[in-house]
Amino acid sequence: MKRTLSAFFASVFWLVGSYAFCQELDKVQYTALDNFETGELFGWEAYPYAQDIAFDALYFARNNPTYKNSKYALARPLKANDTGEFEHGFTKQFNFWTTPETAIKCAIYFQSDRNPEVLEIALGTFEGELFTHIIENPQANQWLELNLSMENFQTDSEKPLSAGKHIQVVTVKGSYPVVSYLYTYTILMDDFTINGERQRRFMATQPTSTDF
Repeated sequence: MKRTLSAFFASVFWLVGSYAFCQELDKVQYTALDNFETGELFGWEAYPYAQDIAFDALYFARNNPTYKNSKYALARPLKANDTGEFEHGFTKQFNFWTTPETAIKCAIYFQSDRNPEVLEIALGTFEGELFTHIIENPQANQWLELNLSMENFQTDSEKPLSAGKHIQVVTVKGSYPVVSYLYTYTILMDDFTINGERQRRFMATQPTSTDF
């Protein structure tokens, strides 16, 4: 009898759990804005990751150059160790879903003795898909204003980004085929914005919740 009741309750709990899991998540509009005006990094990390990830004293928000005379811009200076291929950029983890209105806006600056070959902005999903947008030969030593909608992103197989994708990460990367080993190359980013939907969650007011 006990075994029968245990099996019955186990089945009930499984059905209830499955029902709750299958319900559509309660989502709200979401906008992330990182303007770096306080000098904070807002969860952004240097990218591509080094083989030995450790504290990097040269990764910070700095006050020159900045976009439209803001106080700070995120900066990633990196000295080339060779004359071959060279990459540097930023990455940040997210947790939201795309909508038809999803767009990325930001300003990028390459402090360099030459133009990068490619500027790549990518969105990775929790399902393992990577949607990228490529800008070839972006102009160095001036701010590049980007306003990219979903239609600008696609996978390597040319699958377009669509609404309902669960975004896990954003990367911004500049690439050079040849560099000078005597030069320190810097990529800067300011006024990063991305929007979509995220799951509704409890937000405390006193003390206030910290959210990234």
